Amino acid sequence: MEPPSHPARPRTTAPLRRRPLRALETAMVGLGVVTGLAFPPVVALTGTAPWSAVSAPGFVVVCVAAGVAVGAANAGLVRLVLVRHLRALGVQVRLVEQAAGWATTTGDDAPLHAADLRLPEHADDALGTVPASLNALVGTVARGVRERARLEAELRHRATHDALTGLARRGHLVDLLDRALADAAAPRPAVLFVDLDDFKAVNDVHGHHAGDAVLRAVAERLHDVLAPGDVPSRFGGDEFVVLVADGDLERARDAVARVWERPVHVAGAALAVAGSCGGVRARPGELSADAVLQRADARMYACKQARRQGAQAPVAAR
Repeated sequence: MEPPSHPARPRTTAPLRRRPLRALETAMVGLGVVTGLAFPPVVALTGTAPWSAVSAPGFVVVCVAAGVAVGAANAGLVRLVLVRHLRALGVQVRLVEQAAGWATTTGDDAPLHAADLRLPEHADDALGTVPASLNALVGTVARGVRERARLEAELRHRATHDALTGLARRGHLVDLLDRALADAAAPRPAVLFVDLDDFKAVNDVHGHHAGDAVLRAVAERLHDVLAPGDVPSRFGGDEFVVLVADGDLERARDAVARVWERPVHVAGAALAVAGSCGGVRARPGELSADAVLQRADARMYACKQARRQGAQAPVAAR
């Protein structure tokens, strides 16, 4: 596909746009010539000198030469000032470009807040509003980098955490367990599988909004009772899995038991919550997260079956 065509710029403005300093110098010298030519009539009209004197070719040439000299001097002074400012501005633009490139690539906007990246703003600056505009651009880039980092973090969190409960998703927990199993220097991790009892009855009797409220309440309580290093996750439906990084399964089991101590209040109704737990520790040399989870799942179902038969099966495992 051909790129879209754009109308050509007017040729009459090209030299001015391409060489602004040269055009300014030409204009100032031209103004000097005009001033030199206008000087003799002005002198004659004011009566300072007779027309016969000011109309002499030599006097006119001197006036024009003086006007050209003054115009050229002014143009040179302007060029000197502008070039100095433009060179400083060019260095600053390159610094901004480097800092913006770093911030965009890494998400770290700290270089954009460096003091030497800001141009001083003066009302009588030869470049007018250019320093303020460049400083505003730096601020805009910094805000854009921060916003992008925030959005990326939010997307990562959404990809790894359950939307309803805020707990880790199944895939995220499996990744964390795989890493814990591969770390030979760390303690062998443990896994606690938790399944809510009679959760279907909550949905059937009180509605799915009540079931969602129970799931959120259980998730919040897990966060409250577990140790900072433990990772609770929602495995799906009414199943939760806790990764116990330090392997202290007894501590994690006792903590989860506190989740069932009080009911969940939904729309004026107090809903009792309970769950069956099954926990296992990773065996020496065991590197498969799926194998550990399968053993914990089997232990949890054995516990649930035992509870249905009126007995509480032990949670701790080999």
